[in-house]
Amino acid sequence: MRVEDAVLRLMGTEGKRIELAEPNDWFIGLDADESAHDYHPEQWNLKQIDCPKAWKRTLGEPHVVVAVIDSGADFNHADLTPFLLEGKNCVDFTGQRYPAGRKLVGNYLGARGRPDDEVGHGTHVAGTISCERSHLDGVSGVTRRCHILPVRVLATAYEPIQRQFETVGNAANLAAGIEWAVDNGARVLNMSLGRIIDNTFVLQAIHYAQDHGRILIAAAGNEGHKKNRRTYPASYSGVIAVGATNRKNECAYFSNTGDYVDVCAPGVDIRSTVLGNAHDTLPGTSFAAPHVSGLAALMISLAPHLTAEEVSTIIRETATPLRRSPTDPRPNPIFGWGLINAEAALAQVTEHETVSGGHL
Repeated sequence: MRVEDAVLRLMGTEGKRIELAEPNDWFIGLDADESAHDYHPEQWNLKQIDCPKAWKRTLGEPHVVVAVIDSGADFNHADLTPFLLEGKNCVDFTGQRYPAGRKLVGNYLGARGRPDDEVGHGTHVAGTISCERSHLDGVSGVTRRCHILPVRVLATAYEPIQRQFETVGNAANLAAGIEWAVDNGARVLNMSLGRIIDNTFVLQAIHYAQDHGRILIAAAGNEGHKKNRRTYPASYSGVIAVGATNRKNECAYFSNTGDYVDVCAPGVDIRSTVLGNAHDTLPGTSFAAPHVSGLAALMISLAPHLTAEEVSTIIRETATPLRRSPTDPRPNPIFGWGLINAEAALAQVTEHETVSGGHL
C-alpha cells in the first residue's frame, strides 16, 4: 500500500482516536557551506585563491589600513562607504604639460577637494581589497573588515581616437601620494598603475615607504604582447609585482611577464564595485594586484608584528606553483612563484605564531 493511501485510510477511520496522519518525511541538516553566500556567484577569483577557507581564520581587522594609490574612490557607493577613510587628493597638473593627444577633464588642478573617483578604476580596486556582501547583487573583497585609504594620484583624460575616458598621472603626484599614505596610517600600499620609465622621485618615495616598514604591491602591467616589458613601480626592488591569471590558471593574454614578476593573482573578469552604486567585471593586472594587497592585510590582521619582508616571503612561498612546462623553474618569468593562496598563507602565519609565540 502506498503511503498516501494509508494516510487517507487512517484519516477516514471512524470510531478510532486518530487526530492526524501524515507521511513520516525525511529531513536533512542544512549545514551548507556558509561561505558560498559571502561572495557573488561571479566572483570566481575569491574561491580560486582559497578565500572562503582563509576567512575562517580572519575577515580582516579594521585597524589594518590599505592605501589605494589610484584614481580615488566613490564615496557614495553603499558597499564601500563603511570601509573608506577620508583619504587625500594629490592630483596637481598646474603649470605642467598635459599628455599628448589627450584632454584633461574634471578635477586636475591644485590637489583640491576630496579624492573622488571620476572613472571608476580606483573604486574597482578598493572593492576588490575590502568589501562586505550585504545584499544579493553585492560583492566581497579579499578582506571584509579592513579599511581603505583612497589616495588620488590619477587624473581623468579624454582620448579622442578611442573616444573614451582614461586615467593619467605623473611622477610628482605619485611620489607625493606614496609619502602621504605612509605618513597617514597605511600599512599596505596598492599601486595598480605604472609606466615603462624609471623615475628618481618615485623611487625615493618607495624607499621612504620601505624605510617605514610598509608593504608595497604593484601591478605588473598590461603589455603582454611586448615580451619582458618592465614597468615601474612594479620593477623596483622590494615591491611585490603581480601578474594576472585567468580561470584556468593560465597567464592572462595581456599580463606582462619577466623576472621581476613575484606572484600572480586572478585578473580576468574580476567583479567589483564601480561608479553609480553598481558592480561590473573588468580585466587587468590592476585588478590582480589588489588580491595580493588584500591577502597582506589579512596576514597583518592575524599577526600585526609581521615585517614587510616576512609578509612578502610568506606570500611567495605559499603560492601555488604554476608552469607552462613541467621543466619550468620556480620562480619563473611567467608566473613568478605562482598563484597566491590565502588559506596557505594564513595557515603558515598561524603556525609560526603558535610555534614562536608571536615572533617569526
